Amino acid sequence: MPTPDPVRDAPSAIRSNDIDEHALRLVGWRQDYSQLTPGRFEGTVVQVELGGLGLVAERTNQRLRERFTVPDGEVVIAVPVSPSGPAHWGDSRLDGDALAVCRGGAPSELLTPRDFEIVGVAMPVPGPACDALPPGVPRARADADAHRALRRLFADALGALAWLGPAEHDARDRLARSVAAAAGALAERFAAPPGRAAPALPALSRRLALVRRSEAFVDEHPDAAPTVAELCRATGACRRTLQASFVDVLGIGPSRYLRALRLNRARADLKRGPASVSEVAARWGFWHFGRFASDYRAMFGERPSETLERIRGRAAPRCPPADFG
Repeated sequence: MPTPDPVRDAPSAIRSNDIDEHALRLVGWRQDYSQLTPGRFEGTVVQVELGGLGLVAERTNQRLRERFTVPDGEVVIAVPVSPSGPAHWGDSRLDGDALAVCRGGAPSELLTPRDFEIVGVAMPVPGPACDALPPGVPRARADADAHRALRRLFADALGALAWLGPAEHDARDRLARSVAAAAGALAERFAAPPGRAAPALPALSRRLALVRRSEAFVDEHPDAAPTVAELCRATGACRRTLQASFVDVLGIGPSRYLRALRLNRARADLKRGPASVSEVAARWGFWHFGRFASDYRAMFGERPSETLERIRGRAAPRCPPADFG
């Protein structure tokens, strides 16, 4: 019997073609997303409350850098679904059979491939193993049986909610207790320190650490447009090593990564208003305005002037920028 598709089949799936609106869909989570590959963004979010639990699913079609903070006092246990490539959540690599658990209360970062889907359960901390996890630092490993179990639990819970009426409180409470017991047991098992150390991946670890140092340097200069040469100086890596690390971790080179971040920041400025397109382009180091408009359209599926017109045509959402420390 094929495994159900929890996102496509969910009656409460919310779709969006705007990455910022998509990031706001997860209620109670502070989120900030950057799009790293060009093309029109398409995203879907499912978030269902069930007796103190949250059933959460997300599907995106572009490579993203997702920064978010799970609420304090909660844990998330999650699995990727048929990913097009590995994702990186903190220092953990999420391949197709991986399961991850993360305690809330501190920022996390997820680097996704294109066409990525992840489903999970957010719940109060279920036990001492999860409570001992460092906040915001996921623990993950490959386990095909546990991976399938959580996917099936998620899909079965959504399926049950589809036919349970909102007034059927006793049945919903029983379902919530059942999901909490099963998800909590999995979370506690994966949060517990492994009996023996997992096999080391020194090359991957070094490359991921180099990408993280590069990201930290970019974040320390939020009003600048660092170059690849500056990244090399800041990290102590040569261009060849930096290139190999970015391609291995993100699937794109450092120059494309930096350009993508500059385009994302230009777009954020345009959506705040009231600056002109040329002012925003110059602020982020785009001196050829025609090329800026072309690159912007390739990345986001609309011209910068269209973004400005769209935002001016409606009240901007009241969403203060997330604080990620």
